[in-house]
Order: sequence, then structure tokens, then C-alpha cells
Amino acid sequence: MDDKAIRLLLIEDNEDHIFLIHKMLKEARKASFHVEIRKTLTKGLEFIAEEAIDVILLDLTLPDSIGLDTFGRIHAHAPDIPIIVVTTASDEAQALMAFQKGAQDCLIKSEMDIDLLERSIRYSIERNKVKAALRKSEERLEKINKCFLGFGDEPSQNIYRLTSLFGELLGATCALYNCLDDRGMLCSIGQWQTPKDYNPKDNPQGHICYDVITKGDKKSFLVRNLQETEYAKSDPNVKRYKLQTYLGYPIKWKDSIVGSLCAVYQKDFVPSEDDLKAVDIIAAAIEVEENRRRAEEGLRESEEMFRIIFESTTECITVWDKDYNYLYANQAAIDHVGATRDKVIGKNIQSGMGHIPEFMKLWMGRIDKVFQTQKPMKVEDSCLVGDRLIYSESVIAPLRNKNGDIFAVGVVYKDMTERKYAENELQKLNKELTRSNKRLNQLSVKDLHTGLYDHRYFAEIIGSEFYRVKKYGGSLSLIMIDVDYFKSINDMYSHKFGDLVLKQLAQQIRKMMRQYDIIIRYGGEEFVVILPGTDRDQAAALAQRILNAIGLYNFGDSKHTVKLKTTLSVVSCPKDRVSNGMDMIKVAEQILTRAKEEGGNRVYTSLDKTKIGRELKKYIKPSDIKALKQKLGRLHRQAKESITESIFAFAKTLELKDHYTGEHVERTVNYAVEIARALGLPSHEVEMIKEAATLHDLGKIGISEKILTKKSKLSKKEFEEIRKHPSIAADILRPIHVLNAIIPFILYHHERWDGKGYPAGLKGDEIPLGARIVAIADVYQALMSDRPYRKALARPNAIKIIEEGAGTQFDPRIVNMFLGILKKEKNK
Repeated sequence: MDDKAIRLLLIEDNEDHIFLIHKMLKEARKASFHVEIRKTLTKGLEFIAEEAIDVILLDLTLPDSIGLDTFGRIHAHAPDIPIIVVTTASDEAQALMAFQKGAQDCLIKSEMDIDLLERSIRYSIERNKVKAALRKSEERLEKINKCFLGFGDEPSQNIYRLTSLFGELLGATCALYNCLDDRGMLCSIGQWQTPKDYNPKDNPQGHICYDVITKGDKKSFLVRNLQETEYAKSDPNVKRYKLQTYLGYPIKWKDSIVGSLCAVYQKDFVPSEDDLKAVDIIAAAIEVEENRRRAEEGLRESEEMFRIIFESTTECITVWDKDYNYLYANQAAIDHVGATRDKVIGKNIQSGMGHIPEFMKLWMGRIDKVFQTQKPMKVEDSCLVGDRLIYSESVIAPLRNKNGDIFAVGVVYKDMTERKYAENELQKLNKELTRSNKRLNQLSVKDLHTGLYDHRYFAEIIGSEFYRVKKYGGSLSLIMIDVDYFKSINDMYSHKFGDLVLKQLAQQIRKMMRQYDIIIRYGGEEFVVILPGTDRDQAAALAQRILNAIGLYNFGDSKHTVKLKTTLSVVSCPKDRVSNGMDMIKVAEQILTRAKEEGGNRVYTSLDKTKIGRELKKYIKPSDIKALKQKLGRLHRQAKESITESIFAFAKTLELKDHYTGEHVERTVNYAVEIARALGLPSHEVEMIKEAATLHDLGKIGISEKILTKKSKLSKKEFEEIRKHPSIAADILRPIHVLNAIIPFILYHHERWDGKGYPAGLKGDEIPLGARIVAIADVYQALMSDRPYRKALARPNAIKIIEEGAGTQFDPRIVNMFLGILKKEKNK
């Protein structure tokens, strides 16, 4: 059995229906199927219990079970396997009820065709995968939220909990949070499932975590096949515990990396996108807690320092009489005023000694108040000394003699500057923690690439919006937007370019929405817009404006631009009868499918879908369906042939601009076809290469005739213009779907085997085979032809240039094949 084949269980007792469905699955074009057939519910349940399958096709009427009980029993035994109900028209009501109870789709047997059945199976499996991924993501977020809610006041304990959560969510062998202590040793502050003999404090040199801390660049640090890296020798834990994979994440304090959150595995492990999102959330939380830990340690150190100073009488301690004379001052106080002891004791505060005049008057008032009230007082002061704000705290208390009479006041002065700065830093960190929590909550439901909400948020919001409309009245509409033929953009220009186009498309859609409309990237190139307070007519009008605006916009960068065609579907509540929020997306997908079947690049509502259905039923009898399918097939082939003929006719116009190009193309085609056949390629691939060779210079339509026919050497600017012709050809052909397969052959026929060609600098086998074949045929024929700036080369000279280009300009295997063809040609 093909490992990639979809494993399908068909539970059906009707032999004709079994034969029909099995035949459709064998003829499927986009997927292969391994089909198991069981004719009773009991046999089906037995098979499910023993074998793993991807999807179930279920008839509700079986010899040992009928109706919803059939679905219910299957669903109970296999809740995680997608079930598609296939039924006759008479069972349609029951099938729809099964659909509401969890069936992925409902298909009427008399209306099924190969494409519908294959699409339903693939979509059901994908929806089930998305549902499982969403469930896993929700479980992760619930665990993260539970961990956050369980935080205590002690940052180190919170870091320990987060490290354990990190290891658990990523299925690690063990997890650690490591940082360097004040002596430079590598210490494990957080641990999860570490071996009993693990050393939590070690010399850091050679450890992977030490590299993350000292060489990290704020990104995750993934090392696979550890036993084959230098760490197998430098990090003692790699060999000792037979580690295979390390995933680390740098943790910052202020502007420096101070720690590494890491998960290690005794197997190969590659984190998924959801794994990395979880790592981002947990690492951000650990970073906040680490900042709190260090800030509080700094605060505690500051407090300890003041305690030691006080106990050692190094704080400023002074005693004053009621006339403001110094009776006593410790060394710290002496140093504070900047004098010697003999010049302080017995002197009056007004004698100066470094005191600020305003402060002298303030302190004289405080001394008077303590003498009058006979009660202690505590004061806080701040004073700008140079460019630094100095904070102080003083306690002024009455001192009594043996008789209980107040004879003086004692002052204990503390410099609180460092503590104040530490407290201010802690306040800033707490504010940052609040902002970070808000940001993390948003990130968990945001698509990181486009900045739009993702499908998780859609699942949350659509239910509440639908409930609001049901309870309070009003309208709610939904627009689904799908980019037509987007795969061809990725294939032609790279996925990075495609991602840029999607980001620009998201920006264009956002510009057209109201502030309270909700825009969601639903998946891939699909977007959904939720429109509160909007009816179907208003939503349809907006969808048409979106379609028109997108069609006018040029997407891309300075190097490449593309036009997009989109298909949009509109669903509205209450006009479209849907029972819940998720039904709206299901109906939108059905309408979108119908719109694409009608050619795409349009806006459809349920009215359009219903109208088409009524028209078909009115004019087409069941007996005519087969004939209609045959006629549609003929029309499709004729349309493809007409489009292809038009493009090839268009290419012939090149002869009017450049007679050389016209003759050159015909001879290039002959050589390209000969090479393809010599390589043993299938006939349809030979035909594709023939078409590519015919159209390989199509892009010269967009090049100035003066440049094409120039007899002298081209300037640098003119040569840059000539280099654009493969991309021009690709842009011309991209909207023509039937020719998409040959675009890479045309776009890359000027690439070189050594990677020095254009437009993409592809190298070796990165260059499509068809492009490599056309390249050799193109160059050889050019060498053998008169050009505006030189005469044709002699055959031996042209062959020598081809031979010298093997392994640098050309694929050496194709060069050898081509030289054999030329040798046979010469012998003839």
C-alpha cells in the first residue's frame, strides 16, 4: 500500500453503490486511496477497533442498523475519525441531522461525482486535523493560563513552574532554566525531570546553554544530531545522557542575555509552529519573572546593606540639643558633612559645615517640633546633587534623661537612593508584566505573518456575535475571500514572495473595513470578514467593492508585481437560515465552491447558489447528466486548445519585431524535443518542453525593438532590460491556468548550472529539468545563427563552447546527451 494513500473505510451494503464509489476513488486525480469495504455496521466496528483509518464513508441504512443510530454508534466508537454520510435522497433529512451531530459532510449518492467525493474526503480530513490542532492548542493555552493563575509572590517558584510547563508542553526528556551566578558558574534555577545524578551547578565552558547566553541573538537555538556535533565533546551532559536534540531560548535582563530556557531530547525533535508560539509565551513569562527576581534581589541586597550599616553605626547618627548644637555624631555623619570630629561636636547647625541653607531651616523646624510634641517623627527628603536625585529617610526621636525629661533629639539618617531606584525599577517591571500579559493574550489568537486574527479567534467570536443577533435582533454577515490560483504565484516566485503578497492583501482588506469589523486569516490564502450590523445586500455590495479594488492593485515588490483574482462568498443572518455561528462558515465554503466551479473571480451569495440549482433542475433531467458531463469535457478541451493556440499565435508576432527570434525559436524547439526524447521522458513531458521551447522568448514582446536589433555591444542598462524577458513571459502566462506547468521552464531557462544565471540564481538540480533542456538548445541555436552584432559560428566552434560549458553553464548529463544527438545528425 502507498504510504501516502488515504486509508478509507466504506460501510455500505448496496453492491451497485459500492462499485460506483470504489470506481470514483480509483479515478481520483489529487489523492490516492486504500479502500476497505464492510457491508454491516458490526463488521465496520470490528475493523475500526483493529485498524487505523483516516476517514469513514457511511451509509445510514445497513442490514443491522438503520438511521441516526448507525451514525451514533460509529461516532461513539471512533470520535476522532471524520465521518462522511453517503445517502439516498430519501434519507437526506436523517443525514442532515447526522451532519449536525458531528458528521463532516453529507453527500447524496445520485449527485456525487469524482471531484465532489474527492474534495469532500480531503476537506473532511483537513477540517478534522484543524479541529485536533485547535483542541491541542486550546489545551496548551488552558495549561499556560492555569500556570499563570497559580503564580505566587516568589519569582523563583514561578520560574520553576514555567520550566516544568515548558518541558511538559514540548514533550521533552527534561527541561531546564539555566543562568550564570555571581561567580560565573552555570546554575539550574528551574528543573523538570532531570536525572538524579545531574549536576545543577557546573563550569559553563562548553555547555550549549553557555553559548545561548554568551552568543545568543534573541532567537530560539535549535541543535539536532547532537552526538555528531562539537557539543558531544564539550558538553558533558550530551554524552552522559545520550542527548540528540537541544532547543534553547535566550532570556534577557535589561539589554543583556542572562539565561537559557532549554528542552533536551533523547530523540530527534523539530518544533512545530504551535510549539514555537508556546515557547514564546513561556519564555516571555520567564523573562518577566527573571527581571522581577533580579530586581527583588537587588532590593533585598540594598536593604541588607542598610541593616549592616546601621548595626555597624556607619549610618549618619547625630544628637542635637534644643539650640541646634551637635552633641554627638558618628563617623558616617562626620564624613557626611565633610569635616573633622573636633569641628563638628559642639558646633551649631547654622555654622554651615556643608549644609544647604534651605535644609538647615527645615531641620531646625523639625527639631523644634519634636521638642514641642515630645513624639518621634519620620521624614523623607529628596535633593538634587549634581545631576543625580538623592533620596533620604530620617527618624527624629526625643531623648530623655533619667528623670524622663527631654534633653535632646536623636537623628538616624539613611541614604535611600539605591532602594528608591530599585523600587521604581520594580514598579516599571510590574507595569511591563501587565502589558506583556495583554500582549501575550493577543499573540495567542493573532496570525504572526499578517497581524490579523487567526481561526482560533474566529471560533471564539463567531458564536458570541451570532448569539447577540439571535437575542437582540439585527443582522450579521460574513464574507469569505479566497485567492484564485495562488499556488502558481508560490511556484513561480517563491513562498517568500507569496507571503509578501498575502501580507499586502491583508493590508488592502483592512483599509476597506470599518473599525469594528473583524478580519481573520482563516487559513492559507483564505480570509474571512465578520460584519456586525450588516445585512446580505450591504455585505454583497462591500464584497463587490473588495473584488474590484483587489483587481486594480499591483501586489509584489520592486522586482516582481502580480495581479490577483479572488472569489468571494457572502452569508448573512437571519436571511440565510443557519442554526449557529459555525454553520455560517460551512455555508460560505459551499457557496465559494459553487462560485469557483462557475469560473471564480466573482462574488456569490446564497441567492446565486440557489438560482443556479433551480436553473439546472429546470432544464436538466437525470438521464441527461452523463451527456452533459461529456459535453462539458469537450468544451473544456476546446477552450484549452483555443487559449493555447491564441498564445502560440501571439508568440509568432515576435517575428515582426525580430526576424532572428522567429527562426531561432523553431530550430530551438526541434533540439529541445530531441533532447527530451533522448532522456526518455514521457510523451506529455516532451510536449510540455516543446511548448516551453516555443514560448521561451515570448517575453521579448516587452523589450524595445532597438535593443533586440542593436548591432553594437549592449550597454549595462540595455542588458538589464534584456534580462527581464523571462519574467515578462511568466507574467503573461500566469493567468492562463492550462499553461502554468510550463512557466518554470521559461522563467528559469537562463539560469546556470553553477548558480550564476538569472533571474533567481538557481544552481544545479534546483533548476527545473525542462529549463535546463531549453537552455542548451537555445544557446546552441544562438551560436549557430547570424546575430545583429556578429556572424554565425562554425559548427565545431559552437560545439566546443557547449562542451566547455558542461558543469558551469549547463547540466553535464544533458550536454553529453546533446552531443550524441549532434553526432547522429552529422552522420546523417
